[in-house]
Amino acid sequence: MDPFSPLHVAYASAIALILFAGFKKARGASRLPTPPGPKGYPVIGNILDIPSKRQWEGYHELAKTYVLLIQTGDMIYLEAFGQSILVLSSLKRINDLFDKRSAIYSDKPRAPMIVELMNFKGFMGLIGYNDWWKRHRRAFQKHFAPNDLKRYYPVIMKHMKKYLGKLLNDPDDWTAHTRQVYSSLIIEITYGIETTSSKDPLTRDMTEVMDGFSVSCLPGRWLVDTFPILKYVPSWFPGAGFKRFAAYYSALEERTRNTPFNHVINAMRVGTASHSIALDLIEALPDPEDPARKEEEIIARNVAAVTHLAGTDTTLGVALTFYLLMALNPDIQQKAQKELDEVVGDGRLPSFDDREGLVYINAITKELLRFHQVTPMALPHATSTDDVYDGYFIPKGTIVMGNAWHIMHDPENFTDPMAFKPERYIRDGRIDETVLDAEAASFGFGRRICPGRQLSIESIFLTVASTLSVFDIIAPKDENGTPTIRYHIERDGAVLHPDPFEVSFVPRSKDVQTLLDS
Repeated sequence: MDPFSPLHVAYASAIALILFAGFKKARGASRLPTPPGPKGYPVIGNILDIPSKRQWEGYHELAKTYVLLIQTGDMIYLEAFGQSILVLSSLKRINDLFDKRSAIYSDKPRAPMIVELMNFKGFMGLIGYNDWWKRHRRAFQKHFAPNDLKRYYPVIMKHMKKYLGKLLNDPDDWTAHTRQVYSSLIIEITYGIETTSSKDPLTRDMTEVMDGFSVSCLPGRWLVDTFPILKYVPSWFPGAGFKRFAAYYSALEERTRNTPFNHVINAMRVGTASHSIALDLIEALPDPEDPARKEEEIIARNVAAVTHLAGTDTTLGVALTFYLLMALNPDIQQKAQKELDEVVGDGRLPSFDDREGLVYINAITKELLRFHQVTPMALPHATSTDDVYDGYFIPKGTIVMGNAWHIMHDPENFTDPMAFKPERYIRDGRIDETVLDAEAASFGFGRRICPGRQLSIESIFLTVASTLSVFDIIAPKDENGTPTIRYHIERDGAVLHPDPFEVSFVPRSKDVQTLLDS
C-alpha cells in the first residue's frame, strides 16, 4: 500500500497535530494562566464544549455558567486539538482587545476550506491583517464614507419605489421581491447594471455565493479547517464531498467576481458605462503597461465583488425580521404609521429628508439591529502574536470571537432584552444617546468593523419608513385570532435570517397605486 496515500497522510497529520498540542500545553505550563474556561480532555481539549450549532446561544449559556461559578463570564477560553479559542461577551473586553490592542487582535485565522479551496481569498473579511488587506480597505472606504452616502440616495429611493409596486401588485411573492430589491440596488450602485428579477443570472449567482459563504466561514464547520492536510485528498476519494462542494463554489465565486466587472470594462470602451463604483475603480487604475496595474486591478475586482456579497444578505436578514416583528406587534406598527402620517402626510413617500422628524421610525431601526443579530458572532479574528491581558496569557494564533448576540441581549445592558421595544431608544421625544447603540456590536469589531455599515442602515431606515407608510403588515391567524408565525432561527451559519414565514401586505389607502405611479 502506498505510504503516501491521502488516508495515510491524514493519519500522520492528525498524530502530528496531537503531538503539537501536547507540546503547546507543556510549553504554556510555565507561563501565566490562560483565561478561564472549562477543563478539557487529553488530545481533543474542549471539543465537546464548543457548540456545534447556534454558537451564539451556546457561548451565551457558557458565559452565564461562568458568571455563576466565578462571577465573570465575559472571557471564555477553550482549546480543540491544540487550537486556542477565546470568546468575548462584553464590550469592555471587546474594546480592550479589538480596539485598544488592534495591532495584535486584527488578524484572521487560517481557513483552508473557504479561502484556499473555495477561492474566497479576495473577500476582505477573510484577508489577514497585512498590507494587502489595508489596500483593499482603503479602496473600499473611498466609496462608503458616511458623508458621501447621499450620492446613493436616488438609487435607493428608485429601487424602493419599484419594490413597493411589486408588493402591491404581486404580494404573494413578497419574499422574492424583498431579496431582489437589496440585490438590485447594490448591483446598480456597484456596477451600474439594472436587474429586474431574482432569477437574473447575476442576482442568482451572487445570492448563491453568499449562501456558500454563510455556511462555510464558521470555525470548525469543516474537518479540513482542523486538519489542513486534507485539502490534498482527491475529490473522488470517499468522504471528500467537501472538495466537490469547494470546486463548485470556487468556479461560482470567480464568475461573480469577474463577469460584471468585465461588463463595465467593455461598456466603458464603447462609451455606454453608467456611473458606478466599478467604473470609478477602473478609471483610477494605472495604465495597462504599468507594472502596478495587475495588483491594483485584482483589488478593484475584489472590492466591487465584496460590496454586493457583504451588503445584500445582511440587509435582507434585518428586513425580513422587520416584517415578522411588525406583524407580531400591530401596536408598534400603528404607532409608527401615526408618526409617518403626521410627518410625511399621504401625498408622497418618505425620503431621507424626513429622517430627523421620524424619531419612532429611527428607534425601530435601532431596535431591529439590536434584536436580530444578522452576524451574531461576527467573523473571527486571530492574534498575530502572544499577548498578556488582565493577568492571562493568550497565545499567538488564538481564534478570538465577540458574541454580539450576548451583548445585545444582556440584561446588564438592556431591560427585558428578549422583547422588541423601540421605546427603549427614546427619551423626551428624542433618540436617547445614552442607550447602547446596536452599531457597537452588529457590524463587527475594531479595525475589522464593516466599512459599508452606514449604507445598510440607510437602506433599512427607508424600508421601514416606506413600507409602513403604504401597507399594513398582517400576520396569519388561527381560529382563535392568535398569530400562527413566530420569530425563530433554525438554520445555522455566519449570516442569519429568520425561518420562512408568511405575512400579508394590505394597502392602507385605495390611492397607493396612484402614489407609486407619480
